[in-house]
Amino acid sequence: MLGFLAGVMFFVAAVLVYFAVGALSNLWADYQDSPASTYIAAGGADLIGAAAAVTVGVWMMREHGRQDR
Repeated sequence: MLGFLAGVMFFVAAVLVYFAVGALSNLWADYQDSPASTYIAAGGADLIGAAAAVTVGVWMMREHGRQDR
């Protein structure tokens, strides 16, 4: 149960980081005022969010696998 709660907390933190990076990237893109930089910023935020979600999913599966044994 503790591993599950830690996984949920990590997931929430990953989501917060995802939104923070997206907001900062969009601010930077607005500062640059370029469509290309906006696209790159949005893609970078999506990539970080996807990587965080996959990391959390794999970690939670491994943790629960250990607890079931």
